[in-house]
Amino acid sequence: RRELLQAKCKKMGGHVTKKSLDTESAKPVKFVLAKKYKFAYCFIPKTGCTNWKKVIMLLNGYAKSQKELDAIDHDRLHGIVAKKYLTLNVGVPPAIKDYMKFVVVRDPYERLVSAYRNKIAKQDNLEKPQYYKISYAIRQKYGSNYTSDKTKRKEATFEEFVDYLIDGNNSDKFSVIENHWSNYNRVCSMCTIHYDVIAHMETIEEDSRYMLMLLKAPKHVQLPKGYNNTGSSVINVDSVNQYYRDLSPDKMFKLYETYVGDFQMFGYPFRDLRI
Repeated sequence: RRELLQAKCKKMGGHVTKKSLDTESAKPVKFVLAKKYKFAYCFIPKTGCTNWKKVIMLLNGYAKSQKELDAIDHDRLHGIVAKKYLTLNVGVPPAIKDYMKFVVVRDPYERLVSAYRNKIAKQDNLEKPQYYKISYAIRQKYGSNYTSDKTKRKEATFEEFVDYLIDGNNSDKFSVIENHWSNYNRVCSMCTIHYDVIAHMETIEEDSRYMLMLLKAPKHVQLPKGYNNTGSSVINVDSVNQYYRDLSPDKMFKLYETYVGDFQMFGYPFRDLRI
């Protein structure tokens, strides 16, 4: 996986060489640290980062068991990690240069569906989408049937979300660089920071065991089970395909082009999910 990443970065102009490994990258990168274990985790939203933050908390001794962490509110948990264990730097700060650096990636098609469902779409238990301002603005700009009538749909459809993502002229007020759908290189500077372990959500059970073995973590430190008993996502092929089914071939290709680095650097193929 590291060899593939380096090869693709070189081909795409990322200049990953022995000289450039672990040197300054262009964008600030957020690492969550377990100093005792010299472990640095760059978290990419929608790749199971909440569970890995729980691992960090266990490694740091914040809690003695997974059960204690499960009792903490989701937003509070993220706040604790940000306050206690987060570092934000351009490139790799000297203090963690010799840390084992870790990142998790995921099939880009699946990640975008997860981001849409969680942030842009209206969930059954909520009155409006979590990112309702962005969702409504996308709907207003790209929705052919948009109306301000409260009885009509106001949140963006998945196709409108895709239109937003592939629009190269997104310079208006709602075009934010949002890490839940930013590309991997932007979030974690994949082409200028050397990652010792690159995990995939598709093989996260095996990858997590390997990572924790390298750290010589205590037995009680395990990756929490995710949405199913393997720790991975419940989003399956059929549920992903239904979101892409109505997209035109042109939009599918433009979406691939928008995230071409995420596909090629980590071995994810272009697929026509409309079939």
